[in-house]
Amino acid sequence: MSSFMSCLLIFSLIIINAVMGIFIGLDIYFMVFIGITLGLTLGLVLFNYKKIFYSKRKIQKTKPVSTTKVSRNRQKEVVRSRRKIS
Repeated sequence: MSSFMSCLLIFSLIIINAVMGIFIGLDIYFMVFIGITLGLTLGLVLFNYKKIFYSKRKIQKTKPVSTTKVSRNRQKEVVRSRRKIS
């Protein structure tokens, strides 16, 4: 993204300077292109450093705790089997 922006900026500078009659060597434009690209890249990295360098916390999915339900019907059946019928 930063190289695209700097390419557009340098191209517009070349056209503006050509229209105004100022002719500068291409090596100067290449150096300015490299400088602007590095500057914009550094600016983008510094602006978004939290998104780039900080790792996201991984949320571990925990299994829901299953509660054991004691059915009252089962307890009654056990109690009935223990009683003696006389």
